[in-house]
Amino acid sequence: MLSNSQENIKEKVINKSEGIYAISGSGGTGKSLLALDIYKALAIDNDICFLIPFAKSRIISPKLLEQINF
Repeated sequence: MLSNSQENIKEKVINKSEGIYAISGSGGTGKSLLALDIYKALAIDNDICFLIPFAKSRIISPKLLEQINF
């Protein structure tokens, strides 16, 4: 069950036609639950979706972070 805040974020992501999204937050804030719920919703609708867990500071290039406004 998602919190109201998580549901709002989920709706924003699902209602976009395309994009790259990064979910961040402190430990225990529900990032994984939110990401998996978004993934499930997109997969049911047969949209293309990749879920990749990573530490943003070690994996993503500064150029990509800038492109996704993160």
